[in-house]
Amino acid sequence: MNRKNRFVFARAAAAVLLFCLLLSGCSREGGLFSADDYYLVNGSSAAEESEPEAESAESEAVSGTDASSSEGEEPAAEEIVTEPEGESPGAAYKDVMQTVWVAYWDDHIAEALDMYGDVIQNICVFAASYDPDGQVFLPGELTAQVEMIREKSAGHSWNIYLSVTNDIVASGWSSAKDVDLLHHLLDSPEDAKKHAAELAALAQENGFDGLEIDFEALHGDMELWKSFLVFEEALIEESGKRSLPLRIVLEPATPKEGLTFPEGPEYVMMCYDLHGFGTEPGAKADRDFLIGLVEDFAFIPDLGFALANGGYDWNVETGYVTTLSEQNIQKLLAEHEFDKERGDTSGALHGIYEDEDEDKREVWYADAETLQLWYDYLSDAAGHPVRCSLWKL
Repeated sequence: MNRKNRFVFARAAAAVLLFCLLLSGCSREGGLFSADDYYLVNGSSAAEESEPEAESAESEAVSGTDASSSEGEEPAAEEIVTEPEGESPGAAYKDVMQTVWVAYWDDHIAEALDMYGDVIQNICVFAASYDPDGQVFLPGELTAQVEMIREKSAGHSWNIYLSVTNDIVASGWSSAKDVDLLHHLLDSPEDAKKHAAELAALAQENGFDGLEIDFEALHGDMELWKSFLVFEEALIEESGKRSLPLRIVLEPATPKEGLTFPEGPEYVMMCYDLHGFGTEPGAKADRDFLIGLVEDFAFIPDLGFALANGGYDWNVETGYVTTLSEQNIQKLLAEHEFDKERGDTSGALHGIYEDEDEDKREVWYADAETLQLWYDYLSDAAGHPVRCSLWKL
């Protein structure tokens, strides 16, 4: 079965599975399966691949996990208290918030833009996704969020990018970072060029200032990478026709040999999740990890870097891990008092506390000082101040 047929078959199988589940009344904590509950993920857990699921801060099982560390960002309220009088809340983030991602499922974005908007240059709205037939679409919540951002843009010079990722989202199920979808979209040079034109037109028609491509999980599939580079060349042409700046997001798993990336786009290397789901506790990044990325990918032109706030919470007793957004961390610190210290090479805060079930839990998270340290590691290794993006506002 070829890749395109496999894509069609997988979509049909998922629909049959959902129908059977609904008929049988299968439930999760007493409720029917819904789009908000599960991602059907190819070859990985929803916790690892799905941003909406991860950001829900629900516990996800981690096999073989033994607690020892987690990470996240210091609550904004505490940071404001410690800032010099008269300095804006965004001052501590001016290096790391040059570009920020906003996720359409977050409801705190308006408040965050009021707080940090004076240091933000670019906003990437995450994300356009695909339906089971491989058709790209903008979620309704994303459109509403963009309208809000535009209303708040008075007095700012924000560039608003449409971010597109290879997630399939449907009623009742989703598949995050779907590689079969990429094979379907980029099956031939003609398909790749057609889709490039489609995405550039989508960004232009919806009034975006730029376009970002966040296709993930290609890993070492060199045939797929060759197709992606054909797609990228077409994107450069199509976005150029429309005067749309282009950003290409890359993972640390990007092959270090055998690829030649064209000049023109702004490339962004993800510099996080050194520790997280499926690992022992620890920081999302540390000195050696960051320096290694700068050195390994120096061959990529116009390369910037992306850091992440938030953190993880490992249950020492059960091996479950929970993702922590900045808002989760504020709540955690308000409800639990525990000693915290910084990692020697990561600068991330970490500590151990006891939850309501008397289970021991270990957290690691990043505050403004951590993020600045990571930025400095990157800049020192590059030999100049680097361009930086932050996942997520």
